[in-house]
Amino acid sequence: MNWLQRYSILFAIFLLCLLVLNFVYNLLDAPFSGTDINLINRGIDTTEREWLNGYLGLFFRFKFLGNINWLLLPLIILYMSVMKFKKWELAALISWLFIFFLVMSKGYFNMRYQITLLPLTLTMLLYISWKLFDFYKFGNERFLYFFFLVILLIYNDVKFFTSGTSKTDEALAHVSGEIKSGTTEHTKNYTLWMNPKPVQMIQYLKNIDPQLPNSGVIVNNLPSYYYYTGKKGVYYWCQDDVYYSKDGEQKLMRGREDFNALAAFIRDSLQCGFILSTFQFEGYNPLFDKFIQDKCRLEFQDPTGYVLYSVL
Repeated sequence: MNWLQRYSILFAIFLLCLLVLNFVYNLLDAPFSGTDINLINRGIDTTEREWLNGYLGLFFRFKFLGNINWLLLPLIILYMSVMKFKKWELAALISWLFIFFLVMSKGYFNMRYQITLLPLTLTMLLYISWKLFDFYKFGNERFLYFFFLVILLIYNDVKFFTSGTSKTDEALAHVSGEIKSGTTEHTKNYTLWMNPKPVQMIQYLKNIDPQLPNSGVIVNNLPSYYYYTGKKGVYYWCQDDVYYSKDGEQKLMRGREDFNALAAFIRDSLQCGFILSTFQFEGYNPLFDKFIQDKCRLEFQDPTGYVLYSVL
């Protein structure tokens, strides 16, 4: 392969990168959709973003995982067409695919699960690239390729660093506009996502005497409780109606439609007298909302949207 052919291949790779990146960035930057700030915050509020940031987030969730992972897909296809995998390479690829499909189906909504594959994905990308350059007898030209990847990563970091605040403001403005237009049922405090540390609520929770009966707290999917209070709590997620005990995953409300019995179970069995939640989660579980309304009293409300209820 002469120098002209080698540079032609590099040019084709660079052009492919620019076309794909332009297409994906346009989809990722599309206007927000819906009023669920949880989906907007996770970047999966549209069908396109659900696929790019969700199911295929390992490759296209550029904001958190960089913008070069997707190159592994065409490189694997090219590698398989001109070379044969060694046994250990094939075993590594199958293991990677197994984990990828597991994350794709079960953990697509959260980038932290996709990040678990990032080191192996980048290693495979660089390894296969180097092997292909050896096959096509590339010399120093290969370093232009790696330099180009570095430029892409730098551009990606600059893009999301400079646009991060404006995109967050845009998301909040979008949701606020939807609320004001009457398309949502509740007025919610969306500053929760901008100010995740509820200082006043933390102080209030710290002042609860742990020696008091039923001083425990059911924590509705708010990790900051554990980060900042140093207290134990019963983890609960209202949308799935799941809490965790020493026996593993349990349903809180299933089979306890009698709210008096449910309140007694929370106090006597879970030894909890409080429920920590946020207005953000209203509507995720109508039965849970009704229990809060009928059998709980508002104990304390933080300006960030955190609310503490006492179980009656």
